[in-house]
Amino acid sequence: PPTPPRASRRQRQMCIRDSANVVDAWEQTGKVGGSLLKPYDVPPQPLQDFMLLDLFLFRDANFWPDFAVSGQKAMDFYAYGRDVPPLDGVIGINQQFLQLLLKGMGPVSIAETGEVVNSRNVVTSLQDAWTLQDGVAERKAFLGPFAAAIQERVAGGLGTVDPLNLLRQLNQALEQKDLQIYVRDPDAALMLAANNWDGRMLAPESGDTLMIVDTNMGYNKANYFIDRTATYDVRLIEEGDSEALLEVTHIHQGEQSDEACWQGTLQEYIERAAYIELTDKCYWNYLRIYTPEGSRLSSGPQHQIPGQTWFGGYDWQPETESLSELPGYTTFASWMLLPRGEAISSEFRYSLPESVIHTENGTDIYSLQLLKQAGMRPHLVQVSLTPPPGKTVIAASPDPTAIENETYFFVVELDSDQTVSLSYR
Repeated sequence: PPTPPRASRRQRQMCIRDSANVVDAWEQTGKVGGSLLKPYDVPPQPLQDFMLLDLFLFRDANFWPDFAVSGQKAMDFYAYGRDVPPLDGVIGINQQFLQLLLKGMGPVSIAETGEVVNSRNVVTSLQDAWTLQDGVAERKAFLGPFAAAIQERVAGGLGTVDPLNLLRQLNQALEQKDLQIYVRDPDAALMLAANNWDGRMLAPESGDTLMIVDTNMGYNKANYFIDRTATYDVRLIEEGDSEALLEVTHIHQGEQSDEACWQGTLQEYIERAAYIELTDKCYWNYLRIYTPEGSRLSSGPQHQIPGQTWFGGYDWQPETESLSELPGYTTFASWMLLPRGEAISSEFRYSLPESVIHTENGTDIYSLQLLKQAGMRPHLVQVSLTPPPGKTVIAASPDPTAIENETYFFVVELDSDQTVSLSYR
């Protein structure tokens, strides 16, 4: 597809000032990212094109859904920015992990404030701590005292904590990818990989794979209001490439508003706005679909992005791209703008390589691995599979929700990685 026109130097300077002033000031304090006075590389092309970013910094290290790739990048940025030796590992958590942790441990008291934090109010406490003071995000400061309270609880003995319940909650966090761990030590890395706790995206040698990945490119927290559903239809071919049709629908649960969509949120930061004011915004999304290597795109969405809504300043209707971004995968990438209270659907048609079907003892087996994006709320995926003409299905997993005209339908709640399979002769 044609390269979008580059924004003018003034537009890019406005973007940098509007989007990064506060965060850059925070990073210059050395809290996380280290000094910005050093030279940094340019970010991945989508961050340059859609967010007009010139520097690849710590805050954008989680660009890839493979936690091993993003985790390694975060470790490199941290060590480089703060002039420290290479790190041994990195742990990724989100708000859902904090809820599960407190479900397992029980409430803790914050020594500095006397606040009692439990699984029901921890997210609200984080949101209430969203203020800005002297360019420093005090929201982050909540995590320090909170972590100290957890550490003190553990050091003093778990006491009345039910260890089995705590382990159940931690295991759920790992299964749902609310907790991910990447380490350099090869023995520990093997253990984490064997349990699928490292967030690594290892492409299977055979079978189909689907991972839908959203990346917010709006400088806001609009994900709070975004729900997602998907339908995936595969028509299997006995000899040759099978046909796949994927439709992804994003729904903005916020109320419709006459306020125009605008990519920047500087005023909310300046006014130390409440967290909710950063969420009730239009949603700017870089949508990626990860498929088996060798998949070929037939058609993809081409959403319109008006020039008056974003820093680029020009009308943009980018075509869906086919990329080789991670080993073993072919990635289809598209851009979209979702106003408040609306829904938008993105349709991808593509062919799958013959390797999605393998044969064992005269039985053909199609296996689909649905990968959950870390940090994403559970959402429904409807899968429909049609075997080749003349074939008889002998097994399906999980149990299909319906069978119509030789098409098998499955409804999967994607709260963790899931597998759907069909065996036929």
